Amino acid sequence: MTLQELRKRAGYTQFEVAVKTGYSLNMITKIESGSRNPGPTLVARLAKLYKVTEHDIREAAKHH
Repeated sequence: MTLQELRKRAGYTQFEVAVKTGYSLNMITKIESGSRNPGPTLVARLAKLYKVTEHDIREAAKHH
């Protein structure tokens, strides 16, 4: 599963994820496209937001 799939399954737009995590829309876009890797803080925030484990987020970040 990709980060985009996790986001959509959770019912959020990229903009909503940016607002809720405190990261820029540009950063969320780059992470979903695979051009950037999420750091530990963002991994934790995404896991909480998407209701999955941090491991799930790290694995999803490997697939784009």
